[in-house]
Amino acid sequence: MLLEHGIGGNSLDNSYIQPILSAAGYKSCSYDRAGYSYSAAGPYPRSFRNEASDAHALVKALGHAGDMLVHGGHSTGAGIVRTHYGMYKDGGMIAGLVLNDPIGPERHYGMDCATAKVRPAARARCR
Repeated sequence: MLLEHGIGGNSLDNSYIQPILSAAGYKSCSYDRAGYSYSAAGPYPRSFRNEASDAHALVKALGHAGDMLVHGGHSTGAGIVRTHYGMYKDGGMIAGLVLNDPIGPERHYGMDCATAKVRPAARARCR
């Protein structure tokens, strides 16, 4: 299971759940996204698509193959999870999503608003 933290958080936000997942027989990975905690800043602008691409590259770099991935995220992390699924669902790797208190694309630093399929009123809030 790949775990995404919310905005302003870091990989430690998921440290309480990882022992529970491990005890239940699951492998899990929590990481600091680009620009958070111990990670260097990534290329800008950051977007759900860029974050999802980074997550996918991490999964591939870890040698994830064969086992199906469950991708979970809190708040902004849930937006990344949804985007990751949308971008890579046809690859047969993603078995499920866990969305904890998810936000929509119009709320993530105002990112992805030009292409997000949101109501016109929500699009107007994007900057």
